[in-house]
Amino acid sequence: MNPKVQVKSRHTLIRKQLPILKMNMTVALHKFFEKELPVVKGVGFTMDGWTSRATQDYLSLTLHIIDSQFELQTFTLGCRPFEQRHTGEEIASLAEKMIKQIPFLSVDISRYMVTDGAKNMGKAFKDSLEINEHLVCVAHTISNCLKDGLKVVDDVVKRCKDLASTTHKSTRKTEKIRVKCRQLNIPFIKIVQPVATRWNSITLCIESVLKIKEALQAIRDDSDEDFTGKIPTELQFKQLTDLLPILQRIKTATEILEQEKKPTLHLIIPTLLRIGRMSSSPKFAASLPATQKFIKAFEGALEKRIPRQGRDPENLLPCVAHFLDPYFKGNCLHLTFDDEQLQLVAKTVDWIKKNYPEESAEELSQATSSSVDLNQAMAEDEWDTLGSVLQPMTASIARTASIPKPNEDTAIEKELSFYINVASKMTDEKGDILAYWKDNKDKLPLLSGLARSVLCIPATSASSERLFSTAGRIINPQRTLLNSEKAEDLIFMNANFEAISKIMARDKGKWRLRMSEFSVKDQQVSVLDDVSEDEEGEIFEEEEFMNIGSNSEAEEESDSRQSSQEDDKN
Repeated sequence: MNPKVQVKSRHTLIRKQLPILKMNMTVALHKFFEKELPVVKGVGFTMDGWTSRATQDYLSLTLHIIDSQFELQTFTLGCRPFEQRHTGEEIASLAEKMIKQIPFLSVDISRYMVTDGAKNMGKAFKDSLEINEHLVCVAHTISNCLKDGLKVVDDVVKRCKDLASTTHKSTRKTEKIRVKCRQLNIPFIKIVQPVATRWNSITLCIESVLKIKEALQAIRDDSDEDFTGKIPTELQFKQLTDLLPILQRIKTATEILEQEKKPTLHLIIPTLLRIGRMSSSPKFAASLPATQKFIKAFEGALEKRIPRQGRDPENLLPCVAHFLDPYFKGNCLHLTFDDEQLQLVAKTVDWIKKNYPEESAEELSQATSSSVDLNQAMAEDEWDTLGSVLQPMTASIARTASIPKPNEDTAIEKELSFYINVASKMTDEKGDILAYWKDNKDKLPLLSGLARSVLCIPATSASSERLFSTAGRIINPQRTLLNSEKAEDLIFMNANFEAISKIMARDKGKWRLRMSEFSVKDQQVSVLDDVSEDEEGEIFEEEEFMNIGSNSEAEEESDSRQSSQEDDKN
């Protein structure tokens, strides 16, 4: 270790460097908002509650926006201590306070909030003045439907849960399984214990049980009293093997919708169609009765909570997002129930047209492609029924009279006609949807702007869930006495550091901030007060951002002396 290097004391970090880092990150975030928020029509939020190891309640708020470079950005706006009762009124009060503190968020920008399905969350944002529409997290809904479906096969699922519980409590029993796996030359894997609040943990539990199935059967055949009634029977193992592909399919659907770095709202309808219509698959008849009961129960619960697999005329946002997906272009919207006769394509187009009621007609660029046939080569498996029922988009258009014709007058109607009939399609369902709209922003300026405003809305509240994982690592068992305000600052910096750094690296040389000195007390003043409009700020390079807060040697010596004095007093 270099003896000339003077290690900064913890007092230096806490009192000077961390506040400076927090302030500079806040200034950078506000400058991003100043540039991007005035040119978007909508943003997405997620909110959720969490209790730390110190039994302190927190309420988190994350913001989702697609910037002018057509990149999805996610920021943590706060993880505030929440000492009030968890009523809808108190949640709404804190949420509105946090949203009002966002600079440059005008009343003209639509705000969409995604939370779990708790009643207090629904009540909080039902009539909120700061939120235009409240959406329920699809992953939470799928998880609840999964719990309802597993009730019909509770006997076999309970065996797996009991086996996981008993092996986690007893190292001796776990060792028996490990030894048996070694004897049978089977890779040992610890049985996953399902957690009620963790999505798809029961699927992971069943997967782990089936991976060491032979070892468990051998132990059971040895008439080991320790495992009597815990290990599944031969029939139950057969039922689990038949049920697992369905559970894995549901798990994959959840993982698709909980992505954070890519848009997910447009994936709701095709994903739910793939897991909500499994009973119509030819493979359904060949399944065991227990699996059939589970599928029926799961689909019934899903239909009750998310009608028509997300194609709900009362909640058109998933339909609009699906329409803006250049791979489908709304192709799944006409797959409604015959007795309903819901013309969702027409309703979706009308919703889009209402967002541009006074736009005048403009000349649009000529298309480079003349084909609109939808590529139906979807990645199918034995349970996938979506590809077999899809029809060409032209058939869907023919069913409704509300699709704009090429000779319509308004600009949005011309763009809709161009998008549906002429614009090139995306040939890969897993393609980059934002790259498509970025490439077509000159041909479809209004629709590309709408895509930025709608596709930023997340399908799930997974970003808030991940934030609490970060918070749990900060407020760990060794730091339960951490001040709640310092904890909030640490969570804010940890959650936003990577996102802000990437933006600054991308826009290097465009960040002009006034990096003046300030004291800890200045944190109570708005950071925008430090940026004068009539002063030319210094170029804020990424390297400076990564190394801000360095003190002079005199300051270091002063801090060290102060630290030593305080330690002597203690």
